[in-house]
Amino acid sequence: MLTTAAGYLLVFTAFQTTQMLAASIIGDLGTISIGLIYVCFAFGGFAAPAAARALGPRVGMFLGSLT
Repeated sequence: MLTTAAGYLLVFTAFQTTQMLAASIIGDLGTISIGLIYVCFAFGGFAAPAAARALGPRVGMFLGSLT
């Protein structure tokens, strides 16, 4: 359980760093792309429980970390 938590901490830390870097380097286009990512997260959240149930915890977390 601790390994999984540490893995997700690193994934989200890397995502946050990349997000801030893209917004500062690309400018307005980076901000728009980050907004689109969050919209996809919001709508994808409705399908996530069904996907997690169908895939199982191990495969679901592996595929989630790849995306």
